[in-house]
Amino acid sequence: MQKIKNEKGVTLVALVITIIVTIMLASITMTIGMDSVNSTKDRKLQSELQMVGQATITEYSKALELNYIKEDDTIPANFIGDRIDNISSVSLQGGKTWKLSDSEAKGYKSYFRLSPEQLKKLEILNSEHTYIINYYTGEVYNETKEKASNGEALYIRIKGDAITEKPTDNTSFVE
Repeated sequence: MQKIKNEKGVTLVALVITIIVTIMLASITMTIGMDSVNSTKDRKLQSELQMVGQATITEYSKALELNYIKEDDTIPANFIGDRIDNISSVSLQGGKTWKLSDSEAKGYKSYFRLSPEQLKKLEILNSEHTYIINYYTGEVYNETKEKASNGEALYIRIKGDAITEKPTDNTSFVE
């Protein structure tokens, strides 16, 4: 009669294979988790950008309704933020760049920097970022973060019914 060996324990090969499979699964899980975290942060940044844009359009509409808009260099009473005269060179997606020096951005068409404290006055709470906005064009740029995790600039231009632009108007962040 043949005697069957009773081998107890784990062989070294089985142990190495188990460790390799565990490391592969952990790295895949971490990669997926990091992508999910970055995606969530980007969605939050885009959502905040949209909220600031909508608040910008709302304030411009109020200024129109209350006849605060004057064709001179008067800044409407409801425009919140610190007026900006010049902006350093910033590149946006698609090769677009700042274009403030030769624009008509004066008076109600001016650009403003909004801090998190000033955003609270526009009912945007819990923001950690500073934005550059233009009430007239509905442009919003996240000055603090600048780019999302995918490298895309955090910039939007909302064109609403309230914004009426002259055909020759060159008020804009970008070319």
